[in-house]
Amino acid sequence: MDARQLVDSLNEFAGLDLELNDDLATVFDYQGRPVLLRFLPDVGQCLLCAELAMVEGAALPGALSTLLEANHLLSDTHGGSISWTPDDQVASINFLLPVGDSTDAPALAALLNRALSTADEWTQRILDMNSRAQEEIRKRMDGVESPALAAPLPMAALAMPV
Repeated sequence: MDARQLVDSLNEFAGLDLELNDDLATVFDYQGRPVLLRFLPDVGQCLLCAELAMVEGAALPGALSTLLEANHLLSDTHGGSISWTPDDQVASINFLLPVGDSTDAPALAALLNRALSTADEWTQRILDMNSRAQEEIRKRMDGVESPALAAPLPMAALAMPV
């Protein structure tokens, strides 16, 4: 596989402007999120890593359990693997895409589109998990009366015994 030639063909086919660095990698913006492509010619694959969304603290640990469960047999991720880092709390999805000497630009574009569609699906799922967690917090907060809004204590209750 000639990764540079494949990317040049993809650029021409899809109207992109991707450039590979010396590590045969490129990063591009997809709907406001970074996507890394790194070609691995020795194994005939391309690693795609797409950032999904930040998992808000309110959604933890339930969201992490859901993400980990989705990785089981890669069935709920359509062959991708979801990861999460506590440093920035951002979830990503990773795919190893098969690319070989017979892979052409339309075939690579189809692989990328399937992977990015799955990334879109998981981005929305994470945003929904975050929203549900925030809504649960709002419901709990609505059930707790603020001390500032509570009825004032009667003056007799404030009197100090002498």
